[in-house]
This record gives sequence, structure tokens and C-alpha cells, in this order.
Amino acid sequence: MPWQSLTVLVVDDDPSVRLAMGALLQELGCTVLSADSTDRALQVTQNQNPDLLLSDVRLRGTDNGIDVVAALRQRFPGLPALLVSGETAPEVLSKLERTYLNLIHKPVSLNSLKNAIGELITKEKTTA
Repeated sequence: MPWQSLTVLVVDDDPSVRLAMGALLQELGCTVLSADSTDRALQVTQNQNPDLLLSDVRLRGTDNGIDVVAALRQRFPGLPALLVSGETAPEVLSKLERTYLNLIHKPVSLNSLKNAIGELITKEKTTA
């Protein structure tokens, strides 16, 4: 996979998590954009098109990763998206499964991130 050609938007309200996730992605050779909310994600992508969205499920206030995906897919239809969560509550996990969005659990390692993105990109190519 040509990681160097991927621009990934990381959305997380925790600056240290955004930095850590960005570092993992840069280690793979990706270009990283970052935002802390749905609104900021829309601002960041006004002049830059992401190839992939990576968003935490829980953001500040009522903002959440599912809303980020919906908003960005209005601008970029079919944008591959991956949710990241530390959630363990069965009712929350069940709700996330019903969104049909790919989910990766925290803590995120380089290998788990690489595998999840690889599967997502491969799936998007085969369904396009």
C-alpha cells in the first residue's frame, strides 16, 4: 500500500491523542491533518481533501465521531472512515456496530492501525 500517498484526517478532542495518532500515521508515511471537533474538521478540509478519516467516538460535549463521519461524507461522499474508541460498555459497542463503521479499540498500536487502514482501503477499492 502506498502509505505516502494517503492524507489522513485525525479527529480527537485530546491534543495528546491527536499527536500520538499523528505520529503513528507519519511513521507509516501518511500526511496528517488534525481537528478537535466536527466543525474544525470541516474547516481543515476546506482546501485539503482527506483520503481517510480517523475519529475518536467521544468528542467534547455532544459532538461525536459518528457526526464527524456524516458531516465529512456530505462533503466527500464515500470517504473511508475508521472510528477509534476506548469504550467497553456493551450498549455503546452495540450502537457503534449498528453504524456499520469500522472500529478500532484503544490503545492503538502501529500494527493494529496499519491492519485496520489496510483492510478499510482494500474494502473501499473492492466496493467502488
